[in-house]
Amino acid sequence: KEMATIARLKDYFPFVAFDTEFPGFLVSSSWKASPDELYADMKSNVDGLKVIQVGLALFDAWGRLPFSRPNRAVVWQFNLSDFDPSCDRHSSSAVEFLKENGIDLEATRRQGIKSMRLCREFWAAGLLANRRLVWLCFHGSYDFGYMLKLIEGGKPLPLTRHEFMKKVKACFCNIYDLKYIAKSYDELRRGRLGLCKMAEILRVKDYLERSQEVDDKQKVGNHRYHQAGWDSLVTGMSFFRLRTIPVVQALKHSSCELRAVDYSGFNAVMRDSYGSIFDIEAK
Repeated sequence: KEMATIARLKDYFPFVAFDTEFPGFLVSSSWKASPDELYADMKSNVDGLKVIQVGLALFDAWGRLPFSRPNRAVVWQFNLSDFDPSCDRHSSSAVEFLKENGIDLEATRRQGIKSMRLCREFWAAGLLANRRLVWLCFHGSYDFGYMLKLIEGGKPLPLTRHEFMKKVKACFCNIYDLKYIAKSYDELRRGRLGLCKMAEILRVKDYLERSQEVDDKQKVGNHRYHQAGWDSLVTGMSFFRLRTIPVVQALKHSSCELRAVDYSGFNAVMRDSYGSIFDIEAK
C-alpha cells in the first residue's frame, strides 16, 4: 500500500532523500586508505551485514513534502525483518547505539518486511533506473552499498569500485551527496561534519524542533537522528536549504556524478513499515 502511494507521488515529488541504518562495521578503514582500499573495506562490511532500516522522504522542486491529510506531511521508514542480533554478525556497540536511539530490533524482527519484498516493491514503484528522479543522501557510500545489495537480492557488491559506481549510476541516475557539496563551504566545515551538525548550521534542526510537539516517549523512541526515516527528512530539508546558496544552485547533476558517493516549516508523519504512525505536531 505505501509503495503504491510512493509510486503515485514520485512524478510530482521527484527528489528522493534516503538513508539506511545498519548494524555497524566489521572492518575499519585507515585514514590513509586509497579510494579502492576504502571500497574494499565497504564491500566487506556490506557483504557481511544486513540492513535494518530504509528511510525515504519525497520532495517537490520547491522542497515541499507530500501530505497524507491536512497539515500532515509524510515520510516513510521501512523496517526490515532480516536482521537477527542473536545470530547475525554485527557490532555490539552499534546495535546498542541504535537501540538507544529508539530502534526496537525485536519489533523490527517480528513485524518488519523482508528485504526481498522491498526489492520487488522498489522496482514495481518505478523508483529505480528512473532518470526523472534525483536521489539525495548524506555521506552515501554505505547507503548506496546497502541499497544495491538490497535491490540485487542480497548479492555481494561488485569486486571493483568502478563496477560498483557503474551499477549505482544505472540504478539511481542522478545523485547529490550533501557531504560532498559541503566541502565547498567554510561555513559547513569543508564537509568535516555529520548530518546533525549540518542541520544545526542550516537551521533545519531548529525549525523541526519548533514545529513539533511530541511527548517524551515519542522523542526518545521515534523522533531521533539515527533512524532512517528521520534522517532522510533532515537530509532532504538540508538539501533545499543548501540550494539557496548561489554556487549550489549552479551545480548540475553531472558535476557531482558519482564523486557524490564520496570516499575521502514541515509537520510530518513517520509511516513505519509495520503500521505504526508517529505524528509530529505543529506548535
